[in-house]
Amino acid sequence: KLAPKSSCLVPTGISVAFSEEYEIQIRPRSGLAIKNNISVLNTPGTIDSDYRGEIKIILFNHGNSEFIINNKDRVAQMILVPVNQTKEWAL
Repeated sequence: KLAPKSSCLVPTGISVAFSEEYEIQIRPRSGLAIKNNISVLNTPGTIDSDYRGEIKIILFNHGNSEFIINNKDRVAQMILVPVNQTKEWAL
């Protein structure tokens, strides 16, 4: 249960491994936002290539009603994107 005006950490049961040229971004689902006022709190959430733990989603309920999260609900989107490498500059 996600109370109004509060956040919670939702476990996904998913862990991944991918190369350092990429990152995963966790983004909200627009349907969940418009219908239930639910969003990913730190949008987009970033998962670095060296993270090996379970992916968890920080959801926030912007609405005035309690939101029930059921097992296997699709509460966010996960996108694998390339990372642009930049050079460090000494100042």
